[in-house]
Amino acid sequence: MSLRAPRVIVAILVVVVAAGSICVFSPAARILVQRATQTSVAILLRRDNRCGVIESVQGMFVGYRRWAARREISSKLRLLEGGRPGLTRWATPRGEFWTPRGFGLANSLVKLETGVYSTGLVSVRPGDVVLDCGAGVGAFTHEALDAGATKVIAIEPAGDNLESLRRNFRPQLESGRVVVYGGGVWSRDTFLTLRVAKDQQSNSMVLPNKSYERETLVSVTTIDRLAGSLGLPRVDFIKMDIEGSERHALEGASAVLQRWRPRMAVAAYHLPDDLSVIADIALRQVPTYRIQAGCCLLAQGHVRPEMLYFY
Repeated sequence: MSLRAPRVIVAILVVVVAAGSICVFSPAARILVQRATQTSVAILLRRDNRCGVIESVQGMFVGYRRWAARREISSKLRLLEGGRPGLTRWATPRGEFWTPRGFGLANSLVKLETGVYSTGLVSVRPGDVVLDCGAGVGAFTHEALDAGATKVIAIEPAGDNLESLRRNFRPQLESGRVVVYGGGVWSRDTFLTLRVAKDQQSNSMVLPNKSYERETLVSVTTIDRLAGSLGLPRVDFIKMDIEGSERHALEGASAVLQRWRPRMAVAAYHLPDDLSVIADIALRQVPTYRIQAGCCLLAQGHVRPEMLYFY
C-alpha cells in the first residue's frame, strides 16, 4: 500500500462522517452514506488484488456519478403510450424505447452514459459486426449502431424484452442491420429455466433471485453455432452481460474467438469467482488476449472490477 493510501482512506471516512450529519434531513443522502461506508470497509478489508486503494476510491466516486446520472435520466423519461398489456413507450435522452412495464430503463441508459461497455481500445468501431449478449430492450444495440456497426445481433431470451426489441428496431430489422435472436447463449444447445425478474433486467438462468416473478423455459445455443447459422462474415465485438451465464457462453464461443479474436466487454461481478474463471476461459481459447480490468466497484460485499475487457 502506498503512502497516499492511508490518507485517502482517512479522507473517505471523514467525508462519510460529515455526510452522515445530514442524513436525518435527506433520505437520498442516507443511502449514499450507507453505500460509502460499506465501500470504505470493503476497501480496507475485502478488496480484489486487481483493485488498488486509489482505483477503489475512484470507483466509489464513479458509483456516485452513476447514481446521480440515474436520477437525472429518470427525471427526463416521459411516458408516451402503452401498447399491448405489459408494454410502454418512452421518450428518453437517447430516443424512444418500448419496454415491458417496470423495466429499469434508466439503469440501462446510465450504463451507456458512463461507458460501462467500452474503454480505451475496447469499443465498437465503424464497420463492426457486434454480438449484444443480454440485449434487454436494445440500449447497447442502439449505442453500437450509433458507433457505426454494420450489423448487431441482439441476443435476448425474455419474451417481453424480445417484443420491445422488435418494436425498437423495425427499420433496422427490415434492412438486416439488426438481427434479433430469441434465446440465450450457453456452452451447448439445450433448454434452461429462466427466472424472470420484476425489472426484466436481472433475469437469470444461473443466479438465485428471490424477487423473480415467474419462471419460463427458454432455448439456448452456442455463440459458435449462432454465428454459423447466421452466416456471419466475422465477429468484431462482443458485449456480454448475462447475469452469471458469461462463463458458459464463452465456453461455447471457442471457434468464434479463435477465428476472429473479437474485442470483448464481459461482466465479471455476478459470481464470486467470475474474474478468475472468465479470464481463464478466454485465455484458454485465445492465449494472446490482453486483459484490462474495469472500474472497481462494491459487489457482494467486495470491491472488485465489474468488467473485464479483452483485446
